[in-house]
Amino acid sequence: MSDENLVKSIKSGDNKAFEKMYSIYAPKLQNFLTRMCNNPLLAEDMLQETLLKVHKNIKSFKGKSKFSTWLFQIAANNCKMFKRKPFNKEEPISNHHEKILSGNITEKIENKSLIQDYLMKIPPIYRAAVILSDLENFTSKEIAKIFNITQQNAKMRILRGRKMLFDLAKNQESRQKNVKA
Repeated sequence: MSDENLVKSIKSGDNKAFEKMYSIYAPKLQNFLTRMCNNPLLAEDMLQETLLKVHKNIKSFKGKSKFSTWLFQIAANNCKMFKRKPFNKEEPISNHHEKILSGNITEKIENKSLIQDYLMKIPPIYRAAVILSDLENFTSKEIAKIFNITQQNAKMRILRGRKMLFDLAKNQESRQKNVKA
């Protein structure tokens, strides 16, 4: 069943269609939210909140973007709202004016087990962009729609996030080489 047909069925009140949507998208949303929060329990709560909002607001989905883009936008907004609470303040965003990397950063980092640790060390706006781009395979255009920013801004977030991850990986590799020497 296509997303378009799935949405039509959900809008008409078909609970089986909602369950089908859940089985398709819940694992992807859970993965995204877990990487954003670095807390599986919190991610599960945010997933449930996201799905409740989808169920409540499905009739407002106009089909101007892909259904998956709309879902991830709701999930990303839930993360933003949670992080705005006073006990969840994040570090200020760094400004990088260096040469930017291209391509999927997860393919360039040798120690794959450290990718999640590196992701949690970069500011959330860059973390989200890299996760959506490199791990969830969203385009910069789709990411721009999710965060309600320009496509150019989405590309810059992806590239800056990749640069930060690459720098973290490079520093870790240098420390490991120094320890061995």
